[in-house]
Amino acid sequence: MLKRISVFALIILVQLAVVGCKNKQQKANDFVTTYNLSAPMMTNDVIGSTKAKLLDNSDIEVKFYTNLEYNDSNKEMFGQFLPNLMNSVFTKEQSASDLLVEGVKFTFYFYAVSGVELNSFEVDKQKLAQFLKPTAKDAAATTLGNHANLSPQLQEMLVVMNKSLPIENKAEGTKITKIDIVGKELIYTVEVKNDIVPMLKQEGAASLLKEGIMRDKNYSVLLGGIRRFGVSVIRYQYLDSKGTKINEVVIDANAK
Repeated sequence: MLKRISVFALIILVQLAVVGCKNKQQKANDFVTTYNLSAPMMTNDVIGSTKAKLLDNSDIEVKFYTNLEYNDSNKEMFGQFLPNLMNSVFTKEQSASDLLVEGVKFTFYFYAVSGVELNSFEVDKQKLAQFLKPTAKDAAATTLGNHANLSPQLQEMLVVMNKSLPIENKAEGTKITKIDIVGKELIYTVEVKNDIVPMLKQEGAASLLKEGIMRDKNYSVLLGGIRRFGVSVIRYQYLDSKGTKINEVVIDANAK
């Protein structure tokens, strides 16, 4: 998940840096031209291809054709994490802010490997202004572990991801409330509904949870991404509604 989120933001960040001091139409056209020239270098285990298009009104649409399955988990990830992350990226680049101030709207589309749309969202001046307003989640998102050993980009991504939480899976009765990296561990804090707490306390529950995580079709994508960030362990901490740990799953990211 961490790789899937970060790779899109880094691509946009690099492309926005090439836009110079020109009028709106020229800036938008330069963005699209440079983006598409660089597109073949953006493919990896997540992105199959990507393409930007300049619309008649100088707005820009960017499409990502991913290697991800179409499922509820990926739809939730694109719907909740990426809008906040993209808005965060746009606040860091003056050239991007210039385009937004001049009225350019960016629309991002994300497609599953089957070609079905996973999600789409827009970034414009109004939505960016809303994003910049401080909220209670902003303070909570900064109360993470010691990240002195992480790159500034990765630290920023962790803050933005936590700002987008919680992410709830109603079918499973779980809710991700925190994502952190401590040392070489990627840690998910997961709150579970009270009615499934007894089930998770049973002997063998951790093994079943682990098997379910590793059977996920996107598990290999997650592994490929976190290894590049130096993460060697994935830890899922399951808590009840009072914050008491009821179980834990630890996965060696380097294990074959």
